Amino acid sequence: MFIYDDLEIYKNKNCRSSYYVLKLWDDYIQQEFISNLGIRKSMMISIYLDDETLFFTLTSDYKAIFTKNIVVSIPHIISALSELSTSINMTITSSENYDTQINICSYFFDLNNKKDEGTIEIDLYSFCNIQNYIEFKTDILLRLSREMQYAIQRNYLHKNVNTDFCCHYDSEFEVVNMYSMIFNKTFEESIKELVDKKIIIEEDVCVLNQINNLVS
Repeated sequence: MFIYDDLEIYKNKNCRSSYYVLKLWDDYIQQEFISNLGIRKSMMISIYLDDETLFFTLTSDYKAIFTKNIVVSIPHIISALSELSTSINMTITSSENYDTQINICSYFFDLNNKKDEGTIEIDLYSFCNIQNYIEFKTDILLRLSREMQYAIQRNYLHKNVNTDFCCHYDSEFEVVNMYSMIFNKTFEESIKELVDKKIIIEEDVCVLNQINNLVS
């Protein structure tokens, strides 16, 4: 089954959301997140990202802890989308029993405006701590990678992400890639675990493996 008319796009890390999202989190967000996660019983984090700036706000016990405007420099097609924005709101409560509830996680855009690059919105409530932080990181980065790949499909490849099923496979491919990078596992190992966790559906496995075999 031939899914994609340009398989070279799968080989170009500058067109893969997983590459961008992992660098964004590890280089610009993770240090502050972990530092505060270790010392606070609860916190609210608001992140707003445009093409070149990360606006990072943290509050705890109704007090502002910090607000930072950080210049983001990641060579990637996402950085060239000047009108695309990403908004992430997280309410975090310290807990040994991990759980994350996703209220919103979607890529929104105006169907009637082809020039609208859209916005990615994530709103979540999480119970986590330092010991189970990797579970939280995995949950949010998998979801962000999926939605950001839809944005790449719409704005760079000019696909109709609502009707072109290639976009679905491309975005799920990035979910597997992200999982592979976080846990240093093979694509095959990752996809099996993601099916077991019900993050990837069984019906997509064959196609995703075919794509991986073609581009590896």
